[in-house]
Amino acid sequence: MIHDLGTRYPNAIGHDNQEAEPMPIEECGNLFILPAAYVRAIGDTDWTSQYMDVFQKYTNYLVDNGIDIANQLLSNDAAEPLANETNLAIKAAVGLKAFGEMSGYGFYSRVGEQHANIFFQEGLGTNKDQTHFVLEYPDWPDTWKTPYNLFPDVLLGLDTFTDAA
Repeated sequence: MIHDLGTRYPNAIGHDNQEAEPMPIEECGNLFILPAAYVRAIGDTDWTSQYMDVFQKYTNYLVDNGIDIANQLLSNDAAEPLANETNLAIKAAVGLKAFGEMSGYGFYSRVGEQHANIFFQEGLGTNKDQTHFVLEYPDWPDTWKTPYNLFPDVLLGLDTFTDAA
């Protein structure tokens, strides 16, 4: 991913310590959103089908870690590592739904929708009046967060989150 290129833009030389930035939820979500977009655009499932065993392992990570999220980075470089960051929860839910759609494994689509329900309809990722998403849940109910990880959900027509989100 782009963060693996390093911090010396425009030179893509990686990191000094040769370790990628710790962004497991962000990158797992991307791992499913990008191939799902490819399948939607091209209609070719041969490429993705050969990696289903690998994809499955990363999908299970999102199932197990997409709600109670450990302290980690996200694509917003202005933020430090955060635990239970709402945009990461959104990325996990959308990633699960993207994998379910791409693979035909309806279980993962349903889990993605269940996660979305927890964060929006049940309000775990929103303020108490459910008028906007918060930065971190459940401890920062008076914060605001732009839910930019809803974009791939809308772009791919996945409908993981309702239109009200």
